[in-house]
Amino acid sequence: MPSSFPFSRFSSLLGVHSLLVIFTAGWLPRSSKYLGSLPPQASSKDRPQHPFLHPITADPLLTLGWLCIGILAVNATWAPFMKREIQYSRIALYGEDEEAKIKRRSESGRNMLGALVDALVSTSVLALLLHIVLVLFGASIVHYFSRTFALALLIALLAAFTPAYVLGRPSLASNSSSLVHRLTWLRLFVEFSLRNEFERSLVYPSVGAVVGAWVGAIPIALDWDRPWQAWPLTVAYGAVGGYIIASWAAFVVNGVLFLAEESRQYDRDTAEAVTAAAEAESSSKKARKKVKSRKSGQ
Repeated sequence: MPSSFPFSRFSSLLGVHSLLVIFTAGWLPRSSKYLGSLPPQASSKDRPQHPFLHPITADPLLTLGWLCIGILAVNATWAPFMKREIQYSRIALYGEDEEAKIKRRSESGRNMLGALVDALVSTSVLALLLHIVLVLFGASIVHYFSRTFALALLIALLAAFTPAYVLGRPSLASNSSSLVHRLTWLRLFVEFSLRNEFERSLVYPSVGAVVGAWVGAIPIALDWDRPWQAWPLTVAYGAVGGYIIASWAAFVVNGVLFLAEESRQYDRDTAEAVTAAAEAESSSKKARKKVKSRKSGQ
């Protein structure tokens, strides 16, 4: 029976991670005004807006650049934490001998560098693929090319960086370990067959970022002609919002499933205790009857 909430350190630091992502989205792009004069409004110049939004909407490409830098920095610290949590949980579950512990410690630096390379390569490849998908969905091939690619890179950083760091990038090799690795990626991100709280905490934010980007495209079609509707600000912030919401959705689902399992385990323990008590009472009654029968026979 589990004695504490699973993934406890993840649960405690999720709030900090979410605040850092919110800071990246809301305040980091505004730092442009402290580094020099802001460029003139790129679109909807005749539409008034709140002064808070001006540094964000003045140059969408600059805003996306800040978002990519901030999300990369935040996830570069979050992904190693996630990987360590999963490793520690497996060690706690299956145990680890001293030789394996020494080997793991000696290879930790090399593994971190390899995991970072895997994450960067996977993110770059996904960014290129997402750029093509965005063009197929209607983004201009020529106009705003840089904005579209920056958006693709942002979504890739949100959706692929942490899973690729934790799981490693999929390999096309023909050996059995590579096949199992590819099947793991397919199970998680194609079949969405999630077996534990760690997999939910990896997959939910990735899916949330993609769904949030899709929902964020809806305001662009509205005929309001507001500066914040400039391509692709709403899509980018929709991806960030979806990422945060899905991260907390994973936390809630993990908590609900944990409490449900605790309740089922409590019911099983109670039933076993009642059964044991009934058996003990029955044995006691039989013993008393035997004693009485012996006394009456004497």
